[in-house]
Amino acid sequence: MPPNPGGEVKDTVSLAILFGLLVGCAGTTPASSSSDIEAKKFSPEPGMAGLYIARTYDTFASLVPFPVDVDGNEIGYLSAGGYLLVPVGPGQHTVQVSSMVNTDRAVFEAAAGRNYFYEVQAIKQGAIAQAQLGIVLLEPMGRLMVNQSKRIEGR
Repeated sequence: MPPNPGGEVKDTVSLAILFGLLVGCAGTTPASSSSDIEAKKFSPEPGMAGLYIARTYDTFASLVPFPVDVDGNEIGYLSAGGYLLVPVGPGQHTVQVSSMVNTDRAVFEAAAGRNYFYEVQAIKQGAIAQAQLGIVLLEPMGRLMVNQSKRIEGR
């Protein structure tokens, strides 16, 4: 049988999609409606800051969740149209999101009583999704993004 140019690429893409589906099914759990409603009050716990990490809906790679770490601890997987809420103490923190091909991170300084918002996007990198961690959004835009998303249960 003659060689199949591009066959390896198709196999790689198929494996990437299968991996994404398997991780997606096992990695994201929607939070309860009451938990989602409570988080959308945007009231951090006393002495803490609220860190919201939301992923916009994308048609490309919408089934592939991205693992999210805060300060080196895995907090959950973020699927398209979902958000994670992490209470953090005052001080410096690192947010990290990964895909099969990259890791993107940001460092920010949190103050008690404030909310911080990051947007995660899937950027097409050939046939595979690359995770991109957006800049800190101003609170009105961050609230809008979260209000259009569903809370995902973290770890």
